[in-house]
Order: sequence, then C-alpha cells, then structure tokens
Amino acid sequence: MQATGETVTAGIRRYKHGILLLLASLAIMVWRYPSFFVHPRFWAEEGVVVFGLMIKDGLGAVLRYNIGYFSLVPLVASALMSLTSIDQAPFVTLFVSLLFQAMVVAIVAFGNSPFWDSLRKKAIVCLAIVLLPQAEIWLTVIATQYWLCVGVFLVFLEDVSAAGTARRVWYRSILVLGCLNGIMSCFLTPLYVVRACRSKAREYRIQ
Repeated sequence: MQATGETVTAGIRRYKHGILLLLASLAIMVWRYPSFFVHPRFWAEEGVVVFGLMIKDGLGAVLRYNIGYFSLVPLVASALMSLTSIDQAPFVTLFVSLLFQAMVVAIVAFGNSPFWDSLRKKAIVCLAIVLLPQAEIWLTVIATQYWLCVGVFLVFLEDVSAAGTARRVWYRSILVLGCLNGIMSCFLTPLYVVRACRSKAREYRIQ
C-alpha cells in the first residue's frame, strides 16, 4: 500500500512539473517573438498557397491542396481560415502552429525517457526545443512537418513500458500525424522497425 501511495505521489509531482515546464516554454515562445502575437503574419506558402486556395475554393481547398506531397495540418488551417475574416486569418496559422510546437515540448515535459529522467534534464531539453530553431520554422503551419518529425523522434526515445493507455494513444497519434505531414517523419521508420524486431513489447510493434 505504501509503495502504491509513493507511486501516485511521484506521478502527481511529475504531472505538476510537466505543467510548469509547458507553461514556461509557452512563455518563452511568446517572449522570443512577441510581435508575432500582436501582428501575426503569413510566411511563404502560407500566403501564396494555403491562404490563396482558401480564398479561391473555401472549404474545397482541402481537396485541392497540392505542393507535391500530402500535408494535413496546412489543409486543416486552410479550412479554418475559411471560417474567419481576412484580417483574422493569420491568427489561425499562428495558433495552429503554436499548438504543434507546444505538443513537442509536452512530449518531454510529461514524458518518461532515460534521456530526460529528471526535472533538470527535462528543462534543458525543453529550452533547446524553444530556443534553437530559427525564425523560418517558427510558428508557421508549413513548418509543422519539421516539428512533427522532432516529435516522432522524441517518441522514439520514450520508454513506453509503463505508459498508460492515454499516453500510448497520444504517441500513436503523433506518429500518424507525422506521417500525414510530409515525408520527413517517414524517414525515421527504419528506427521503429529495428526496435520492433529487437523488442518483444507489443506497443513497439504497434508504433
């Protein structure tokens, strides 16, 4: 009974630490480029392709979006922009991209990996995630494929042996989204295949 209580306490503490790390990371994201949140912008294909298709086809842009490969997130952003005014459209790309960048941080903040098995290590990895990327892939929906690739790699480093159902489903969802947004995440498939062959864990085979 005591061991169970200690496990629950440790889980609650890890959850609180995760929330603090995520909130701190979000604060740094805003601090790094505060102008993006006051005057959001379209970046490259966000204006020419994503927003342009929405203006031309409305919700039908979801069926016509084509930049040489399938990319789900810009499609969703384009569909959402069709529900807003022109002035508000850049806020859609801002917050959709913010959601995925925060998701990458959350993998580390709430995760369980030998590479970030302490609050200090998690803080260092989270700082690297929010400080190292350059402006070209910062808070843009066309760059979510890069962030999802990072997420897929972080999931690979996670220890899922003691993961609950919710966390396993979350990780599987990240893998699916990664493969539906460009080709980059698919290049990591051999890593997952090798691990599935070397491990008897069912979750690794599912991944």
